Amino acid sequence: MKRQFEETNEDTADDDYMSDALLGIAQVADPRPLTYSERRKKQLLEQQKKGAVKSRREQEKERREAGLTTQLPEDNKGFKLLAKMGYQKGMSIGPSATEQALTEPIAVVVKNDRLGIGLGDDAPAKRLRTQAQQRQLDEEMEAAQEDYRTQMNRKYEERKILSDLRKARVACETLDLARGFPRQDFWLPETKIHEGDSSEEQRLVNEVSDGEESEKELQSEFDVMEPDLQLAAVNLYLRAVHYYCIWCGHAYESNEDLSAKCPGETADAHD
Repeated sequence: MKRQFEETNEDTADDDYMSDALLGIAQVADPRPLTYSERRKKQLLEQQKKGAVKSRREQEKERREAGLTTQLPEDNKGFKLLAKMGYQKGMSIGPSATEQALTEPIAVVVKNDRLGIGLGDDAPAKRLRTQAQQRQLDEEMEAAQEDYRTQMNRKYEERKILSDLRKARVACETLDLARGFPRQDFWLPETKIHEGDSSEEQRLVNEVSDGEESEKELQSEFDVMEPDLQLAAVNLYLRAVHYYCIWCGHAYESNEDLSAKCPGETADAHD
């Protein structure tokens, strides 16, 4: 009876559900294929077991540095051509008497970033600058920007003065003609009309030629004045004679009405 119980226990021990044999049978192959990340991870683990793993960039850098540090062998075609012209190792190419003659090739600087040419060089140079140099550079940049703004403002003021001057001269001519006044220097230059010139292109050509001829003639005192002084003179005449303000665009009834209703005698007073 005891012998039979031991044999039963041995059979039960062989069929233990936690035994390695049963666990090996339970493990079946995973039918799901490996993803790229899993395959890459597996390859890296295998490479780490074999040795150090280097990235593609590091491998390219090592090959590039090895190629740049290796001199041309004497059996190279380029070296043979130079040797026929008297070149020897250690000599410089070109006039050797100059102090700036190079005996080594120009170093290769590889650009690895995605910035445009020249943009990637600013950050290292900026780090090498001292605080005083950087402050001086910032001041120069600020001064250049201020000069540019000043020039743009001056050009804008000049265009505005010329525009107001033309309006003032047109208004002066219109008001003078309405009151029967004779022609004067405050009016716009007179344009000559040539007979038989009907086309617009020919009319513009005639205006240019007339302008060149008028410049040759003796200019009046008003014509040689600066545009801002011309504007001030015409504006003073319009306000004193016609009670007209070029910026209001209105002719008042009297000088008292002009003084009471017009904001001022300048363009800034009408802003």
